[in-house]
Amino acid sequence: CFDTAQITITVIPDVIFYAPNAFTPNADGMNDVWLPVMDNYGSDLYELYIYNRWGQLIFKSNDPNAGWDGTFNGKYMESAVYVYTVTYQNLMGKIIKKEGTITLIR
Repeated sequence: CFDTAQITITVIPDVIFYAPNAFTPNADGMNDVWLPVMDNYGSDLYELYIYNRWGQLIFKSNDPNAGWDGTFNGKYMESAVYVYTVTYQNLMGKIIKKEGTITLIR
């Protein structure tokens, strides 16, 4: 008796996520906007929130291509450490939340 079987396996890559820990928004054309770098994520969900040291929300975005320029209400923020949260969906539909800090250097 002889038999064969075939199965297709689809490998779905993990999300690549990198969040810089500092940036220098000084209009020199380098590191002027803080933005996480992501690849292989689903496009159904993306939320970026940035808070100051008192927990006040100073930036939010649902656009994965829109980053923070170091301002709040049109005013430059001071050199300090800020907290971010990024929530996104991977290609399998799982919701992932990342948190960390950003150092704004003037």
